[in-house]
Amino acid sequence: MTLGSSERIPARKEFTSMVTKGRTLLRIVSDKYLDSLHALECSHLPPPMPSDVLQGDQSDQPESSSLRKKLVTIFHDESSFQSNDDQRYIWSQPDQTAIKLKSRGSGRMVSDFIDEYSGYLQLTPTEVASAAAQNLDIPYEARELLDYGDNRDGFWTGDKFIAQVFRAVAIAEFKYPADSYTLLWIFDQSSGHTKMSADALVASHMNVGPGGKQPVMKKTTYNGLVQKLVTEDGTPKGLRMVLQERGIDVSKMIREEMISVLSVHDDFKNEKPAVQSYLISRHHYCMFLPKYHCELNPIERVWGHAKKYTRAYCNYSITGLRKTMVPALETVDVDLIRKFFRKVRDYVHAYREGKTAGKELEDAVKVYKSHRRVKENM
Repeated sequence: MTLGSSERIPARKEFTSMVTKGRTLLRIVSDKYLDSLHALECSHLPPPMPSDVLQGDQSDQPESSSLRKKLVTIFHDESSFQSNDDQRYIWSQPDQTAIKLKSRGSGRMVSDFIDEYSGYLQLTPTEVASAAAQNLDIPYEARELLDYGDNRDGFWTGDKFIAQVFRAVAIAEFKYPADSYTLLWIFDQSSGHTKMSADALVASHMNVGPGGKQPVMKKTTYNGLVQKLVTEDGTPKGLRMVLQERGIDVSKMIREEMISVLSVHDDFKNEKPAVQSYLISRHHYCMFLPKYHCELNPIERVWGHAKKYTRAYCNYSITGLRKTMVPALETVDVDLIRKFFRKVRDYVHAYREGKTAGKELEDAVKVYKSHRRVKENM
């Protein structure tokens, strides 16, 4: 299995549609994503179990006697918290009606990483002391908090995300040395996460002719020959000149056709997002979740659990939100995060067995706490 070989593959043998708020979304699960994830997990030591599972009770795990490394799967996501987001139901007198603010208020955004070994991706006090003793400039945690808005901290961008990944990688490589661990990073397919580098080979960013407002792209290789995408004076060549140098007649092509032709050439087709290229250069694995499948990301459940806390202590002010947001996130400990990972694996196993969506899928991942409640047809 090669690095970065299992990302952004929108393929599935079967799918069903789900109508949500008037829109029909294709419930697509990539077979290649599921199979690649399964292959990585089977080729490494089993992950740590939650406290409600006996550590020796891992009969469904692969035989690990010949395995030497542990797989650290690190999930990432962002979420926003609003200052006026309070509890849905509140106590009131029978003859009174609670008045709620219509606006959701000012907000804060959090961007963070989680894994099964440490919970949130951050250094322990011992690791902080060890890094200081070695004169290593490693941040304490990967989490980023931002008061979003024009008159506050601005907005979350692809560049800020990539800078955060750099810091997260420094933490992960210190916590999990390469001789004992393999790092797998998983992101969703938002535009910020799949942002290309400034000099990436992207045909749609090119003009038909040379010059103008188009990026200066890196040199590439086509049919074994090196091709520069700029002229001698550094001007971007544009679509027409690049295709002509590759022996393609573009005399009757419009821009959209040129983009379609150039995009299927291997060098342009295999261009990877900036964050993925960086992780591969660090000898890590990087995968992107199938679209519309937030249930495959355990950190989504972290946000839901934390928002129960902020809603319970909501005082309708951004100052109050700043005070409650970090304590809310800290209510999710490593044991609970491991349970969230286990729930995600239940979904992965259900999808691999051919279940798609709806009641069939939910029955497959449901946890029965009493033998009297188990369905007869299971």
